[in-house]
Amino acid sequence: MKPLILLLFLVAGNALYGSIKLDTIANWQIYYDSELITSGNEYAHRVPDTGVLKFGEERKNLVIHYGYDFDKPEWREITIKSGDEIIYSAKEELKDNHPAKIDFSKIRQIGEGKIKGIQVYYSDDITTEKNRLISKINLIYP
Repeated sequence: MKPLILLLFLVAGNALYGSIKLDTIANWQIYYDSELITSGNEYAHRVPDTGVLKFGEERKNLVIHYGYDFDKPEWREITIKSGDEIIYSAKEELKDNHPAKIDFSKIRQIGEGKIKGIQVYYSDDITTEKNRLISKINLIYP
């Protein structure tokens, strides 16, 4: 009789309060090849950190690690803006949670000397805040 009552409470609780889902916190790091530019998470960095990117000839990739404690997104979209102008945007489906690698040398050629700073935005199927501003980066040219 007790197992039946317990089962009844579980079914009724699920019907009244919905299913239980693990809480997850978004964390991110942005690198210029292997040099950490900026990092944060959704609670400690409501206003994103500002990083500084010094262009070097031997480095060329902007690498964005964005992950959760418990979930794995099915797709992600990364947008890079300079002011209101979109200078990079890509959406991809994810089979694993590999970091996004952006060939920054192309962006450098577009804005050589003209673009002084960029903003990095992130979206995926898990986050409730679409186009989350995760970083502002000041650019320094040689």
